Amino acid sequence: MKAFRELLLRRGARRVAAGRLRGCGGQSLVESALVVVLLSFVLFGMLQIALVIHGKQVQDFGSYLAARSRIVGFNDGVVQKAWLIGNILNSGAMRAPEQGLSAPAQVAVESWAIPEFLQSSDTAWELQPQLNYEFWENFPGVPAPGAFDTYQAVSEYGFPMIFAQAFPILAGSFGGTNATMRSSVILENHFPFYLQWN
Repeated sequence: MKAFRELLLRRGARRVAAGRLRGCGGQSLVESALVVVLLSFVLFGMLQIALVIHGKQVQDFGSYLAARSRIVGFNDGVVQKAWLIGNILNSGAMRAPEQGLSAPAQVAVESWAIPEFLQSSDTAWELQPQLNYEFWENFPGVPAPGAFDTYQAVSEYGFPMIFAQAFPILAGSFGGTNATMRSSVILENHFPFYLQWN
């Protein structure tokens, strides 16, 4: 009799537990959907921050290349070309000499196009049919040479944030779809020293 009573209690407990689980099915589905959405925004936000940090490092490198070209005595055209080449990773899709290339094909084209672009006697903007990228028109010109002791390359432009453009909620969190990035590099000016030995 006691064993029969325990068996009935167990079956009743199982039915009650099954009923509770049946009633919670919709609630857990809604909770899971909310958690997945929130985690997706956190993940895309972190990816966007990582892309902005990477873009800032690329921009700093481009400013360094421009400053380095200036302090060894290159003219404005070479300095501008060095600045643009240093920022290729921030420059978007290739427009010239070929468009719509896969990443390996674009690297193969760049391996011969970039050296020709840098060695040409024309200015950077005259060479756009030879080498051009989607965002090159957004990049400012490099500063003219100033005092002989130092040269400062300052650049500022709007970096397009792809995840913020795709998700308006992220755009609100980041304050827009473009991040204004500023880069400043100061180097000692060496070209007067080089010219003394010529």
